[in-house]
Amino acid sequence: MHYKKIYIRDFGIFNNQNLDDISNKLVVIGGKNRAGKSSFLKLLRYLPYGLPQDNSIPPAASNYYIEAELEKENTSYNLSLEGFSKPRVLDEKQREHSAVELFNQLDQLTYQHLFSISLDELQHLSKIAGGKKKEKRLYSILLGAGFSELVRVPELADKYYNRAVDTGGKRGDPSVADFKPYYNQIREAEDDRDEALLEVKEFSNKREELLKKQSSLQKLNEKIESVENEYILIDLLKNNYSELQEIEAVEQKLKRAVSGISSSRSVEPDQAETKTENLNQQKKLNELISFFEQNKLINKFKQKEEALKERIKNYQLQKEKLAGVRQQLLLELESLNSSWEGGLQQLNNIELDLIKEQKLNLKLKDYENLNSDLEKIESQIKRLKNDERDLSQELEAVEFRKPGTVLKQSYLILAVSILTLGSSFLINLNQLRYLSLIIALAAFFYYSSSYKTSQLEKEKADKLKKEKELKQRELAQLEQNLAKKTELLEELEKELGSYAQILGIKEDEYRSFLASYYREIRDKQRRYQELKNEEKVHFSNKAELLKTLQELKTIIKNTAQNCDLEFSAAAEVDLIKNQQDLFGDFELIKDLKALTDQYLTKKNQLKHTLKASEKIKNALTEINQEQSYYQIFINFYQQFPTAAAVEAEKESLSLELSNLKAEKGKLEENITTLKNRINELSTSTRIEKAQQKIDLAQTKLEKKAQDYALNQSVSFILKKLRAKMIEKAEEELLKPASKIMKRISSGHYSQLKTASDLEQRDFRIITAKNKEEKQTKELSQGSLEQLFLAVRLSRIKEINPPLPLVLDDSLVNFDRSHLYNTAELLAELAGSHQIFILSCHPHLISFISRLTDSAQYWKLDSGRFELSSAQQLIAHLNN
Repeated sequence: MHYKKIYIRDFGIFNNQNLDDISNKLVVIGGKNRAGKSSFLKLLRYLPYGLPQDNSIPPAASNYYIEAELEKENTSYNLSLEGFSKPRVLDEKQREHSAVELFNQLDQLTYQHLFSISLDELQHLSKIAGGKKKEKRLYSILLGAGFSELVRVPELADKYYNRAVDTGGKRGDPSVADFKPYYNQIREAEDDRDEALLEVKEFSNKREELLKKQSSLQKLNEKIESVENEYILIDLLKNNYSELQEIEAVEQKLKRAVSGISSSRSVEPDQAETKTENLNQQKKLNELISFFEQNKLINKFKQKEEALKERIKNYQLQKEKLAGVRQQLLLELESLNSSWEGGLQQLNNIELDLIKEQKLNLKLKDYENLNSDLEKIESQIKRLKNDERDLSQELEAVEFRKPGTVLKQSYLILAVSILTLGSSFLINLNQLRYLSLIIALAAFFYYSSSYKTSQLEKEKADKLKKEKELKQRELAQLEQNLAKKTELLEELEKELGSYAQILGIKEDEYRSFLASYYREIRDKQRRYQELKNEEKVHFSNKAELLKTLQELKTIIKNTAQNCDLEFSAAAEVDLIKNQQDLFGDFELIKDLKALTDQYLTKKNQLKHTLKASEKIKNALTEINQEQSYYQIFINFYQQFPTAAAVEAEKESLSLELSNLKAEKGKLEENITTLKNRINELSTSTRIEKAQQKIDLAQTKLEKKAQDYALNQSVSFILKKLRAKMIEKAEEELLKPASKIMKRISSGHYSQLKTASDLEQRDFRIITAKNKEEKQTKELSQGSLEQLFLAVRLSRIKEINPPLPLVLDDSLVNFDRSHLYNTAELLAELAGSHQIFILSCHPHLISFISRLTDSAQYWKLDSGRFELSSAQQLIAHLNN
């Protein structure tokens, strides 16, 4: 991931600054002191997470605002930060992301300590290495380097080990530490239990005697319970004896209805026949009662009998009404069309949907208009023909000489006059002169009179001809229009004829009543459709009515099968016509149903009484477990022919019950005495208490043992984990860091290791020449910074995808050779990471220009960025 563009509108010294086309490799920003390098480092450090609201960043002129365009895995993102709010990130499709997501989900502290290294932070390393600030040693700076998790492992391991020792000592002996109280409680309880066992024999004898007495008491209780049950039943029988007699009387009535016999008989049957007949009657009675219980339709018909009768009445009235409507409609059709055939069904054959009323009216109107137009045209033609004839006659009557002829004759006379005058000069005769003058005057008068009259006559003839031609043209046009109108009229007559055919009109002169006939047929069709709909509903009502009456008839049939009563409607009949027979039969069924309901009501009341109490049910079950409670009670009732017999039995049971209860009282006194003696011994209680004490102590001791085992296990696991983590950290982090340190120090330092005690939070560094181990506090400032940079670069290489790295004069304390080595390492790292190097040292920029051609150089001067070259930047810093 790398920055492509950065726009700083307001941040400290920066105001409306743009860095466009930023290189994704090495970016060198050179500037003198107070040019804005540290401010730019802080900007890049806080940009992904938001600006802190403290004095650690330079103030804004108005309100902080920064924008940046970044690229990660071939996708561009726009990051904007305003004020102290969280940065907002949008991708190319304007979908929003979190800035932390772009920066590999690193927490703010890890990112800032790893990827933004400033000179101010490095200047504190010597104090940390010297141990002057124990809480801020190098490990604290390298929280992101993978070692901070190891520091607390020994502390945790000792914590769990000490807990285990406090619980069960070093070896888990139950007689020491927290185990000891529970161990002693178990020993004391075992002694108490042994003493209590010495009195077991006496207790056993008393216990055996008590069991015998209790067994006798149980048998006596069973006897009392049996007598009480019998007493309950006899008392119940006494209270319900009259009800049972009523049930028996109603049952006899039902049996007579079932068998169809009267209450008295003339011939006494023998005993066998009576028994058989009673069995048959009881079977039929049970079937009839079962039928009435299961057939809920009887109650339904009882509730809706009047409504059903009303429905039948309405059906018959509707039937008569529909027949009258049908007849009336047929009469109207025959009145409308005397040749109507096919009855009302013929209405369905007329396809009125083929005729649109509006269109029909328009065509009839057009037909009338055409007829009117034709009459007018014919009248005009007749008038024009008369006018033409008159004009022809008038033209023939006009007689005139052509003006040209008159003019020629006038010229001829004038010529004669001139010749005469000329001759007079030759002959010198005055008479000829006068003659020529007379001839000239005659020519003048002839011309004046004849020419004008001829011209007027000619104009009149021309006018008549023009009028005749105009009349002829108008006549021709009217005749043409007449032909067209006649053709349209014929087409209309055909269409109207087709409508008449559709409507079934056979008269020739149909056009005068076609529209009204159409409306009448349409109205008849509508009424016929309504009639059919009503008839359909009527037939549906009839079907439902027949279905309902059939159900009623079925009830009558089923009832007839279950009793010997005669029903007149049981045979196949017209249900609607014979409704009176149906309802008459239904009256018999209602009477029989009422008697059955009376019987069932009294029977159910008695059943409810028998089931209302558990004592009554237990008493009945004791007599017979296979029969129902009701049948058991009826059998019990039949054992007593009179109410006096019931009363005598009740008194006998009452006396017996009193004697048994007295015997029970004496036996219970003996049992109480034995129990008191057993309670005095209390042997059983002492044993139970001792055992409870043992069980409780063992439970608590077991829980402590589990805690001991858990703490020992955790301590062991943590120690193993610490060893594995140290091994993994040295392999994955310090081995690559050792190689980097070796390159920076030109081979002087060959290996990095952790301190033997992780709580010291220190490194051990080994020289290549003498294999000498040194702690960080023994290193110079430059070596310490080299160590810091090596570990950082090792950690940075582990994080993928790569993130931009910012160095602010972090190499100032390196000598020239080590600085060159470091610059070489950074140039190589720029192949995978974007690196910003902020520096005021021209020799570092010189090294970088020699090591790589891909570096980009920017000049920073008083908060202003300017793209530059290596030489120009070196020259600027040297000034």
